[in-house]
Amino acid sequence: MSKANQPGTVIYPPVDLLWLEFRSSPHQYLLSTKSSVETFVHDLLQQLYLDEKNSASKLMALGIMQEKAEMLFSDSALFEYTCATLKNLLTHKQFLNHPLLRSQVLCTLTTIFCALEVKESHEKLLTDFIDVLFTTIEPVTSDQTRMVRMVACECLKELELNFPGLLSRKLTQLLDLCAEENSIICQHYMALAATVLHHAVLKMITDLDKDANCEINFGQPGDLVPFSLPSPDHVKISATLLSDPPEHKLVESVDTHELKRGVSLMMDNLSLATPPVMVHIVRMLMRAVYLSRISAMTFKSFLMRYSSSQELMLFHMVFLLKVLFGSELCDTSESELILKRNITMATHPSLNTNCKLLTFNWLLHYPLKQVLSGNKTPIQYSLPYIIDYNDLSTLFPTSFDHIDVVAAKLDALSQCFVPGSSPDSSSATLMSCLMGLQKAVYHGVLGPQPVTLYRTLYIYYKRHHNSVLQQDIFRLLINVVMHHPKYTSHTINFIRAVARLQPKSDLPVNLLSALNDQIMTTPMQSVLENLSFHIVMLETAALYPQLSPLGILRILNKLLSSTNLLSEGNWSLGNSFLSICHKLMQTHNISLIFKDLCEVLIQISIHYNDIDIRDRAIFYRHLLLTVSGDKLTSILSMSSSDLASGSASLSQIVEARISDTSYPTTPPVQIITESLLKLTRISDKDKKQVYLLETDEVCTQSDTLVKDYLAKLNDASYTPVVQLHYQLQFNDDLSPAVALPALEQIFALSLQFSFNSPYRPITGVCLFVCEFQSLF
Repeated sequence: MSKANQPGTVIYPPVDLLWLEFRSSPHQYLLSTKSSVETFVHDLLQQLYLDEKNSASKLMALGIMQEKAEMLFSDSALFEYTCATLKNLLTHKQFLNHPLLRSQVLCTLTTIFCALEVKESHEKLLTDFIDVLFTTIEPVTSDQTRMVRMVACECLKELELNFPGLLSRKLTQLLDLCAEENSIICQHYMALAATVLHHAVLKMITDLDKDANCEINFGQPGDLVPFSLPSPDHVKISATLLSDPPEHKLVESVDTHELKRGVSLMMDNLSLATPPVMVHIVRMLMRAVYLSRISAMTFKSFLMRYSSSQELMLFHMVFLLKVLFGSELCDTSESELILKRNITMATHPSLNTNCKLLTFNWLLHYPLKQVLSGNKTPIQYSLPYIIDYNDLSTLFPTSFDHIDVVAAKLDALSQCFVPGSSPDSSSATLMSCLMGLQKAVYHGVLGPQPVTLYRTLYIYYKRHHNSVLQQDIFRLLINVVMHHPKYTSHTINFIRAVARLQPKSDLPVNLLSALNDQIMTTPMQSVLENLSFHIVMLETAALYPQLSPLGILRILNKLLSSTNLLSEGNWSLGNSFLSICHKLMQTHNISLIFKDLCEVLIQISIHYNDIDIRDRAIFYRHLLLTVSGDKLTSILSMSSSDLASGSASLSQIVEARISDTSYPTTPPVQIITESLLKLTRISDKDKKQVYLLETDEVCTQSDTLVKDYLAKLNDASYTPVVQLHYQLQFNDDLSPAVALPALEQIFALSLQFSFNSPYRPITGVCLFVCEFQSLF
């Protein structure tokens, strides 16, 4: 019986279809084929052994193992079986004669070890695999195995990066191999040796901190550091070389002869490497040299050679070296040379935008340090002290510069020129550099130009807010908004940023006040054309207590009374009007704006064409008429405070079963079981008089009084009124400790009068409150 007809056998599609289907959804594929992970891995390994399978199919099978290593080899037994099988494949005749297949097997094993958590039981597997890799890279004179040796070096480097210090005792052997290899792949040997050297120095420092008498051994051929799992105090490799150097360095008593040999060997042959590999080697070596107290002059030739390089990554390494070693590596003249070269690179026309921005970033943070004695904090000089005035001409923006480069140039110039308290050449120069951006903004251009202009103005203000430049910024912004109100949102963002930077600054208030005055003097037709922008400005101005609210209310009153907005306005516009009123009531003194605000709310509540806006305007008007100023502010601020305290939002209510009608809601009226207030008749005799007649003089003659009384009753326009005086006070049973907190919870009172049923009601009698003064 053939294998395809055997029961329980899974028939897989061709590997190219398997590559697509399995990679798209591994779990769904295994369910559809009714296969387990173990069976799937066994079938992949079997395809690697079949001679009738072509190389492309085997490469796809290895690719699936590499890409899905975490899912396929989570089982420890399957992991060990796969590693042993793949290692045996290296001696298979088809793989021995096929460098690409052999290289991919090495890559697959490396990926499995790096992707999975290596346990103590796998120590022998990892050690054997490293021996295989070193056996592969040892024949340095073999041209037939050049490709496999290159891949083996990269595999060893990946293992070293995942397990720092694993190959530290192989350093001597690796340096010997670097010295013997003379082909193009020597750079891979050097990259591996540089990584091992860097980690070896870190491991030496860690071991000496634990035990000062520990043995420092870089090993002999065949040695391998004992494998150990990473511990919490394991050496962490820094992700960036720009971070502060570690405090612990290698003690001076340690013999660094082998380290010096390795650094000199790789720096002498560095020119044989390509730029990416060269950068990796220098990054590893510079850190090792710094920690092992080796002289930084080792990098002198690299610094002088590549400080004028067009290769940006190498030019970048020059600055990294200068950051780490400072004056130990280059003196003042060399530092000035590197700076001039940086300025030339920043303005070079052949560089792309990203490269120019990198050079400008180094220019703005140029590593020129001077450490005072007894003080570890370095002094960072700003650009005016390190750039010659003749070099500044190249930093002025031109019409051919990219907009991001223009922003970087203006940022640099703002540090080079320092305006004073009166108009001078520095302020004039900085403002004239904005001319190109101003022209674009005055023509109404949208996009990055206005954003760059406002961002640059903020940088100007941030650095020179105490100078005359503040008035220049003020005038420029007023002119921009006057010509094009569509830049109002940018102006408001600028105002908010300035308010966060300088809370006591007068610039935001002065800007908003001037813009409000501008709206008042603008013809109403022009205001209507840009109404949405003006409304946003008024909303922002309403939040500032320093601004007069009467001007804002006059603008609103003018808009409502002289235009058709009440009859033609939509819900969004009405909501904006009410938002302004809301902010005014929330931030300003109610007594100052009571009359004008009532007029605006009455117009909206009666004439606006949207019923929701009219209802809300009536609500605001009732609040304004019945609630005191302080309590009105607290009511209007409840929404923001509730959000800050973490109250349930609408989305949270929906997630918490909005269909459930038992969701707790806060009622609009709180029912108080205990009596807090009582209405008491005033006992003063002067206030108990009943005025039935309105005469100028009180007559003592009874006949005259009766005649006048009868004449008054017969008058059709006369309405008899009885005035009764009462006072509202706390219940006598309440103590001040209970009464005062209760007072803060009362926002409005509703009085109801009821008649006693035994008494016969008098028809035609109207009961109303004629005066209500000094509630609290």
